[in-house]
Amino acid sequence: LGPVFADEVLGRDPGDGFAVLQISLGLGVAVGVIMVTAGQRTIHKPRTFVIAVFGAGVSLFLAASMTSLVAASMLVGLLGLFAGTIYVLGFTLLHETVADDLRGRTFASLYTLVRLCLIVALAVGPALAVVLNGLSEEWFDKTLTLVGVDIFIPGVRITLWLAAVIILCAGALAWASVRGVLRDDGRPASLAGEAPT
Repeated sequence: LGPVFADEVLGRDPGDGFAVLQISLGLGVAVGVIMVTAGQRTIHKPRTFVIAVFGAGVSLFLAASMTSLVAASMLVGLLGLFAGTIYVLGFTLLHETVADDLRGRTFASLYTLVRLCLIVALAVGPALAVVLNGLSEEWFDKTLTLVGVDIFIPGVRITLWLAAVIILCAGALAWASVRGVLRDDGRPASLAGEAPT
């Protein structure tokens, strides 16, 4: 949806605008991976992971709300930073908490789900954007007025907002998953010789 967003919402050439967003995302991911890798021994991993998931959702929502390429690319860069953090800490937490006899199956399931979700997103995302674009045009003429401000709401923007909400829901699930399993110092209880609570 990046080229469509760059064209319809940001008013930029789809190729050039999307390239800027991709570069911002890539730089953000690189910074996130480097920062987390360098500070892994000092950060509270579960808490940082959950914060990063929520941060990714908020960043995507705000980026999709922008009309300026500069503002959108800065927020997409922030999204990348959170995504890099999620990537490193997600794998680290799985390695630390999954029992040895289940680790292979767990990671096989993870890779399968990631690829499946990617395929579904590539298939459903554009179709959903087209459907929502038609509904927005029919119901709101693609413009919604809130507090005296006209907000342009094409289907691509609504779809990205929906994606951000899904990420925020994933953050809530992540928080519910890790809060009872990990100790206050961020280490898995099972690795510390204690029964998980």
